Amino acid sequence: MGVFDFVIIVSAFVIGIMFLTGHGGVFLKNSRGGKQGQTYDEVRMEKASGIALIILGVLTVVDTFTTGLLAKSLYTVAVLVIFGILIYYIKTKCKK
Repeated sequence: MGVFDFVIIVSAFVIGIMFLTGHGGVFLKNSRGGKQGQTYDEVRMEKASGIALIILGVLTVVDTFTTGLLAKSLYTVAVLVIFGILIYYIKTKCKK
């Protein structure tokens, strides 16, 4: 297991759990502050981001124990699909 994989796994799990418990809002705060610029439901965004990060952590754990070009390609496709679904969910379901 490489150091970079270990950093991704630990940070994905820690930040994902922070999002799911409601303590990860610091990662989503906008720079404007105040209530005037909020167009997204931050609680739903935190939950969705937490789930996506935990799934990313699990996929990275599985990827560290697999070898071969096909496994690495499937990992890359899975990561892109996860983030694509996350962006779609935030744009459609998290709007206020």
